[in-house]
Amino acid sequence: MRFRLRPTIAALAAGTAAAAVSAAFASAATGPGEAEMLVKIADTTAISDLAYREDAYLSDVIGPRLSGSSQDAAAVAYVADRMRALGLAVRLEPVMVPDWVRGEESASLVNWAHRPAGDTQKIVVTALGTSVATPPQGITAPVVVVHGFDELATLGARVRGAIVLYDVPFDKRLAAAGEGGDAYGEVIGYRSRGPSAAAKLGAVASLVRSLGSADDRLPHTGLTHYAAGIAKIPAGAVTTEDAELIARLAQRGPVTMHLTLTPRTLPDAKTDNVIADLPGTGSPACSVIVSGHLDSWDLGTGATDDGAGVAEAMSAMATLHDLAVKPRCTIRFIAYANEESGQRGGATYARDETAARHDRRCDRVGLGSRDAYRVRHVALGGRRARARTHRRGAAHDRRARHRVRHRLGDRRRAARARERARVRARAARSQVLRLSPHGGRYVR
Repeated sequence: MRFRLRPTIAALAAGTAAAAVSAAFASAATGPGEAEMLVKIADTTAISDLAYREDAYLSDVIGPRLSGSSQDAAAVAYVADRMRALGLAVRLEPVMVPDWVRGEESASLVNWAHRPAGDTQKIVVTALGTSVATPPQGITAPVVVVHGFDELATLGARVRGAIVLYDVPFDKRLAAAGEGGDAYGEVIGYRSRGPSAAAKLGAVASLVRSLGSADDRLPHTGLTHYAAGIAKIPAGAVTTEDAELIARLAQRGPVTMHLTLTPRTLPDAKTDNVIADLPGTGSPACSVIVSGHLDSWDLGTGATDDGAGVAEAMSAMATLHDLAVKPRCTIRFIAYANEESGQRGGATYARDETAARHDRRCDRVGLGSRDAYRVRHVALGGRRARARTHRRGAAHDRRARHRVRHRLGDRRRAARARERARVRARAARSQVLRLSPHGGRYVR
């Protein structure tokens, strides 16, 4: 893993640095030597292992960076110090974030059809972010397995008093075709909206099959949302392997689970967005953002989501500093807070920066319109650092929205076509299996 990640993160950092400078010069015609400079920036960053070393420090030395935790605070201090060492103008933007703390997590099957006397089966489970807790002693309830919201709705009263398991697999073929975001989008609703949908029908807890393409016994956490006016119930994720086990047992007869989740939600805690500027030589109204989000979930070390994104942006800024690049537009580094459990870092930056830039524009040219210099693109981070430019004008916004809708429409139509093809293939395969001597069962 180490040797695969090192060239990958270096290449992404090189792309980030070159893209940032390219965007910073985009407001004017390319001058003599600028193309050569972009090549030099990319080449310098690509052969550097700084991004890898920064990610290693964030992941190994500091570790998981759950919003509001001591590790989160340590990461903020470290990144700010590294940016100051480059001579950049650094400021910390305070952000109040949820302080959710994971507690005890355990689950076991205590009854199922043909169970040997006294036997139980351990289920690997983790609480979803913002989940409420079970009683300290846990809950014991029947498990109802569903494969979608439509199936859940048809069960009605059968859900009351039960633990609902959403056994919806992640589409690995779609992800392998380069549409990982679409594959994730197909199932994320069961994690985010599943608990409230189950609670509305009287369920006592909600579980989701872990999202992602890994077929292992490691649960995948993530944020869940509770709908207003509906009782909050404990919410967790079980591993792919365990979800399939429970589904198979449920086909044989009733299944009962004992579940214990004891997370706590404390008062909001203070953390910071880390902001560092490489000043431009042109108008202060022009700026480009390179960014990632500094927080992570606590089950891993946050190396890829999004330590790599922050490290790539840090490496990009270091390259621009070392090569004494003087961009026309200010290049701004941001390590956002709280992407994972609320995106409050991005929201705080958008609110504060919009107000500040609007005020400066009014002071300078006396404009008060809502279109006067606002933040247009805020990169909230992800698996890769991104470059974003601030631009002006309602017409530009309308064109950008149209392009985004057009691209999304094309992707959705393509995804629907692929899904129809899969349904036809499944139907054809089922027809063959029904005629087979194996009684319609898959033969391995």
